[in-house]
Amino acid sequence: MRTILILCLSILFLPLTLAAEGLTVTGGEENTDYSYADNVYTVLTGTALTFSGTTTTDRIVIKERVTADIILDNVDIQFTTIDQWGDGKAAFHINKNASATITLANTNILTSNGKSSGLEVPEGTSVIIQGDGQLTATGGTSSGEAGAGIGARKNWGSGNITIQSGTIIANGGNGYGYYKGNYSGYGIGSYFGENVIINGGIIAAKGGTGAISGNGDSILNLIINGGTFTNFSISGTKVIINKGTINNTDGSRITSDEIIINGGNIKITIPQRENGTGIHSIETKKLIIYGGNIFIEGQSFKNPTDVYNDNKGGNAINATESVEIYGGTINLLGGSGNPIGGNAGPGLAINSPKIIIDGGSLYAKCGSPWTVFPFDKSIIKNQNNNDIYLGITPEIANATDVSVDGVPYYISGNHPDSDNKLYLYMTGTTHKVAIRADGKVTTYDVAYNRSGNDNDGYFIFSNKAEPTPSKTSKISFDVNNITTTYTKENKELTVKLTVTETPITRSSAMNSVQLALTDGTNTYYSDRQTVTGSDEYTFTFDTQGLDAGNYTLTANYGGSATSLAANEQTKTLTIEKATPIYIIPSGLSVTYGKTLADINLPDGWAWNASETSVGNVSSSPKTFAATFTPADTKNYNTVVENLSITVNKAKPSNPKDPEVTSSSPVTYGAKLSDITITDDWQWEDGTIVPTVTNSGYMAYYPVTDYDNYDWNGISGYNKTDHQVKRTVAVTVNRADLSAADFTFTAPTDLVYNGNKKAATIKANDGLMGVGNITLKYYKESETAPVDPTEVGTYTVKIDVAEGDNYNSANDLNALEWTFTILLKQYAIAIDPAIANGTVTADKTQAIEGETVTLTVTPAQGYEQETLSYTTDGGTTKAITGTTFVMPAADVTVTATFKVSSVPPVNPPVIPDDPDDPAPVHYTVTLPTVEGATTDPAAGSYEVESWGNFSFLLTLGEGYRKDSHPVVTARGETLTPNASTGKYIIPNVQSDITVGITGIVKDVATGNESLSDGFRITTSGRLLLVTVPRATRLYLTDTSGRLILSRLLPAGDTRIDNLAAGVYLLTLEGEKTKKIIIR
Repeated sequence: MRTILILCLSILFLPLTLAAEGLTVTGGEENTDYSYADNVYTVLTGTALTFSGTTTTDRIVIKERVTADIILDNVDIQFTTIDQWGDGKAAFHINKNASATITLANTNILTSNGKSSGLEVPEGTSVIIQGDGQLTATGGTSSGEAGAGIGARKNWGSGNITIQSGTIIANGGNGYGYYKGNYSGYGIGSYFGENVIINGGIIAAKGGTGAISGNGDSILNLIINGGTFTNFSISGTKVIINKGTINNTDGSRITSDEIIINGGNIKITIPQRENGTGIHSIETKKLIIYGGNIFIEGQSFKNPTDVYNDNKGGNAINATESVEIYGGTINLLGGSGNPIGGNAGPGLAINSPKIIIDGGSLYAKCGSPWTVFPFDKSIIKNQNNNDIYLGITPEIANATDVSVDGVPYYISGNHPDSDNKLYLYMTGTTHKVAIRADGKVTTYDVAYNRSGNDNDGYFIFSNKAEPTPSKTSKISFDVNNITTTYTKENKELTVKLTVTETPITRSSAMNSVQLALTDGTNTYYSDRQTVTGSDEYTFTFDTQGLDAGNYTLTANYGGSATSLAANEQTKTLTIEKATPIYIIPSGLSVTYGKTLADINLPDGWAWNASETSVGNVSSSPKTFAATFTPADTKNYNTVVENLSITVNKAKPSNPKDPEVTSSSPVTYGAKLSDITITDDWQWEDGTIVPTVTNSGYMAYYPVTDYDNYDWNGISGYNKTDHQVKRTVAVTVNRADLSAADFTFTAPTDLVYNGNKKAATIKANDGLMGVGNITLKYYKESETAPVDPTEVGTYTVKIDVAEGDNYNSANDLNALEWTFTILLKQYAIAIDPAIANGTVTADKTQAIEGETVTLTVTPAQGYEQETLSYTTDGGTTKAITGTTFVMPAADVTVTATFKVSSVPPVNPPVIPDDPDDPAPVHYTVTLPTVEGATTDPAAGSYEVESWGNFSFLLTLGEGYRKDSHPVVTARGETLTPNASTGKYIIPNVQSDITVGITGIVKDVATGNESLSDGFRITTSGRLLLVTVPRATRLYLTDTSGRLILSRLLPAGDTRIDNLAAGVYLLTLEGEKTKKIIIR
């Protein structure tokens, strides 16, 4: 049994389109599916991309481990600049462990320079070329290793190249210059490497020329399953031809070490030469032919000009080891010539030390005009090592099957363009030969003629009959459809075929049963056995290396001389994808915030959802689904596993050092909370007021996610409170001071004693860094500072030196920073022992020399007798009239009254009747006055004789500033009581009408100042008024109630113990002023 395993290696060829201004790409997304940089389009994924355009600068590169899907649509990439020694630029390059499927549309050109190949497919890569377009690929010219048309330079070797369809023109690069070590390029392939598989298309390939050390051939290590090849050289270790058409007429040959021809149409002729030795058309170590229509002629030569030159025709086949023929229709002609003389010789049909012929119709002839044996001295044997001889049948057209002695003899039919004879090789004995033609079988008795027939072989054929077989035959499988699993190891399957006196494909000869394994295009197994009768015939074949998929097992029986061929039978062989051997990745880890895409997996593994977040840090591993995709997805299933990953804490971004972002520098006095700093940073204590001189203040960055981030390596991180703490430099300018920043305290002793009085001014509580304070005193209108020793009013100003946080300041002053040194105030007391009358004074204190006015009121029926005062030193002095000048001592005023010697004008009526005590009443009338009200209100009131009547006077809104109330009764001017503010009419003894004048509307005056010589000062509950002349003072509250009316003497008047509040003070002839008593 013979088992033939045909492996088809796929080669991807990426489609590309070029425009006049450069390449353009459609499909996919830039920087995701492809990138462009430095004139290189790099294909990054398997997304389909279409390239178009014309360029002399751009090129295409497939990234490592990418399975690309490319369409070339009118692409023209040409690097034509000579790069004699350099690598040059490959128009299209496939990187390590990558592959590409290239679909051709329209006309495409890939031309490289230097050592680069037109379509560069180095060893370890692969390409498949398909489509109905055309590709011309040309390797670079080099003085080192020229590039291949499709493949790689000499030292790189080529990867797997598969051509499915299209028109392919592949030209190897030429050698350049006369340098040792210079090699031209292959048309397809390289000097070594992997297989080239051609399943279809129109192929033209030529190796480069012009190299000193070696010229590349058209193609290396080829498997042909179809296609048309014109002038196509084949070299390498091994070539297998299953189908297709080869037509070489320009000297292109087959020179592989091993050649197997299973079918196809092959014609090789070489143009004749002038003289010398002809070239052999097939040159090999070992040639095996199982079928096909083959015409091969060695090179011929013309007549030599020198009759003594040695000339020899080329052999059709020249094999150094063996030639084996088991079928097919074969014409072999040695090279011819017509020498005039010399040592010229013919070319042989076959020149080999070993020739085995066990089938096939072989027409063999040496070169004309010689008639020497076409195999020279070779001994021809069959498989059983028996000598065999040529037998030439009578002409019989349309021959399809032959059997010799009931054993199948495989042919491919009659010789085209020749007679209808068959050229069979049989042992030197009698035979029965059956030939089927046009459905009829002719049986010949064949006799061996040891001496041979003249130009007709060694056998005489006697025609017996031409019967039409009538018996039917059958062939059947012993199994149903077969399912197995892909494997790279040896795995034999055994199929039994039961023949009951019939085919698969037509190539099954008579008395032969054949089993073939195909996929519709390629044949992977084909074997045949001789049928000796109805029986079971067992075929065993190996599925090692067959790709997963569906295959067809086809069984045929060719019938016999007496039976028809059986109907073809088929079964399906399914090779399922295998489970790959893989290692589950372990020890995977990633940091928080990443996605699965950030975790690099070993080759072949990919996350099912790479965009998925890995989630938070966890103490135990998490699992996510990943898929293992084997490199060979055609034959191995993908595998999904849940992979464990550990999510570790991420290193956080180091927060930028905080700095002040608001206006800087700041002025002292602002709190840190008023100063804005870098986003996300906060002051540790915003209440701090930064000083001018500082080393920075602490701020913190709050850390919220310390479960997923490792902050320990961040400068300033405090893991207890989860804060990053750093110092922020703050630039602070000194602040300016104002009087409001200080507290004023007047001297406690303001009574004149000749000593210097000292006020106190201190910086307000909380003010830090104020410089030294110097107090300056200014008396009244004087402009130079003086010591406050004399009586008078002093204004206080301060100078402040520059301090740590404040600028210096000069002449700071506030309105209330005044005090008055007064002469000593002496007390005025009224003797409480006074009887039969009263005495009142207009003041309770007075300074030495001040006039004191007394009011003396005798009781009814009495008159004043004496009036005097006694000092605290015991000196008594009589008072003349009702005024006295205050001595320099406290005084007590006393008076005595005696019974009046003048009866009263209106003596009281004393009733005689004690039962009728009704008193006498008089009427007091209060007037209605615009701008003022009285309490009680305006009207008449009854007052008992000798009784007192009192009332309040209140100025209305708009009458308080400029009004100067004058109240009169009984021809006298009344003044309000200092403590109650009431006007009192004592000892009413007749009807009285009160007069009120001086009430006028206010006139708007703004903040006009007082006239010269007038001054109003307050200090605490003290009111100090200075007037240049005797002037009446009116003091009202804000409701208009008159509090005080007093005639002031020229100079200073001090009014003590006023209640705290706001008052309106009017000096006659001056505008009303508002004062505040605290």
